[in-house]
Amino acid sequence: MSTATFTNAIGGNITVDASESVEMSGTSATNPNLLSFISTSTYGSANSGDINVSTGRLTIQNGAIVGAGSFATGAGGDVNINATDSVEVIGVAPSQSAGSLLGVSTLGAGNAGNLNIKAPKVIVRDGGRIDASTAATGDAGSITIHASDSVEVSGTGSGNIASFDKFCR
Repeated sequence: MSTATFTNAIGGNITVDASESVEMSGTSATNPNLLSFISTSTYGSANSGDINVSTGRLTIQNGAIVGAGSFATGAGGDVNINATDSVEVIGVAPSQSAGSLLGVSTLGAGNAGNLNIKAPKVIVRDGGRIDASTAATGDAGSITIHASDSVEVSGTGSGNIASFDKFCR
């Protein structure tokens, strides 16, 4: 699921409301190079849209990605996660060794958006990543986590690091 802008027209938002859970997992069964993702991105001068997820439990696993990115002069969108139970970013895609990712990024002159997570529990393990990054002149976004119970970071992953470049092209 994605929205993108390639010109000076503003990119669309993505809103997901699911009372119990949202689960994203791995790659396509028919093509292991296709990752499961929710993304907004800009390849032009306009800003990309935001991603808003409200659910009980958000699980991003086995190489899946939720993220907003900028590849040009427009700003990347914000990613806002509101979960009443937990947010989990777990594991890698077996076919690519790419870690599951929840993040914001810029690979251009536009600034990345911000990542906001509100949940009682936030779990990142076994190669999963929560990330705000820049690989160009634009500023990386901020990460804000409001966890009323706990934040757990554990385990390791091996292989490639998932990037917005991989899923937004």
